[in-house]
Amino acid sequence: MDVKIFTQYYGFDWLALIIGVVGIWKLGSKKRSGFLFYMAAAASGFVFAILADSVAYIIVNTITFVLQLRGYLKWRRDELK
Repeated sequence: MDVKIFTQYYGFDWLALIIGVVGIWKLGSKKRSGFLFYMAAAASGFVFAILADSVAYIIVNTITFVLQLRGYLKWRRDELK
C-alpha cells in the first residue's frame, strides 16, 4: 500500500474526518462547542476540496459551515431567552 494515500492532501482530509467526528460527538452530548468543531471540520474539508478539485465538496463544506454557524448563534440566542 502506498503511503501517499494518507498524505496526498496534506492531512486536510484526515483532519476534517477527526474533527467532524468530535463535533458530532459533542453535539450528541448537547455541547455547544460541537458546532465550533464541526465548523473547523468544514473549513478543513473546504481546503481538501480545493486541493482535490471537487466543486461539489467545496459547496457542501461552505453550506455546512454556514449551517453550523447558524446553529451556534441560535443556541446562544436560545440560552439568553
